[in-house]
Amino acid sequence: GLLMNEAQLYYKMGDTEGFKSRMNEAAAKDPNNPEIPFNLAIISYESEGAEAAIGHYMKALEIDPKFEKANRNLGYLYIDQAERVVEEMNNLGTSAADNKRYDELQELQKQYYRDSAKYLEVANEVEESVDKLRALSSIYSFLGETDKYKAKKARLEELGG
Repeated sequence: GLLMNEAQLYYKMGDTEGFKSRMNEAAAKDPNNPEIPFNLAIISYESEGAEAAIGHYMKALEIDPKFEKANRNLGYLYIDQAERVVEEMNNLGTSAADNKRYDELQELQKQYYRDSAKYLEVANEVEESVDKLRALSSIYSFLGETDKYKAKKARLEELGG
């Protein structure tokens, strides 16, 4: 607890390396606490990017596969990755090479959405929310998974969202 509190102080002061150092010490002392790799994922995303964050989220999920916060954030991270792919797709031209790249990126986008849905489904099972249901509904609509889309849309309507 003290190491995590100290880590939070480093974070508030903007000392990313101090935060990571204290969190790594906490992980060594409490390796079964999913909050530690979860917090490292958040700071890693800001400082090192998506791949580093994914690794930490996966560690949190190895400890607790139903850890809602890691599943939720990982789901939204994959949505963010899909949106970055769309930006690249939108900047392509119409050459044969660009068309080929577009097709590759479209498959990558779909994979990111499938990955996102996998984690958001778990997060929503643990703690249902309108935001997660909306995201899942949009994903299933995009992927053409009509039955799943309709189920999420119906649940959203039940919740008034």
